[in-house]
Amino acid sequence: MTDHQQPQDLSNENLKQAASETVQKSVDIRAAVRDLTLQAIQSRRLDSQEMKTIMHAMTEGITAGAEKRTSDTRKALSEAIKGLDEALMKAAEAGNLALKQLT
Repeated sequence: MTDHQQPQDLSNENLKQAASETVQKSVDIRAAVRDLTLQAIQSRRLDSQEMKTIMHAMTEGITAGAEKRTSDTRKALSEAIKGLDEALMKAAEAGNLALKQLT
């Protein structure tokens, strides 16, 4: 899977697999993990259980992908976590804006 190809079906297993491949093969891991995470968030209900499920699948995939890298494992993990953080911040900002528009 390249940086721009993402699975259409973001079931938990597919999300985990996509995260693993992203960490294994991507050049810009941070952006790829961020984009994949945002795609998963946008494709599901925005509630705490779904967020936990997405984060669980992503972290399992990130860990599996990092274990399969031949070099720079620590840097790959760091970049992947930064990508997760960016995605969560964007999702929180979007949620906050949506709430403000409702009030």
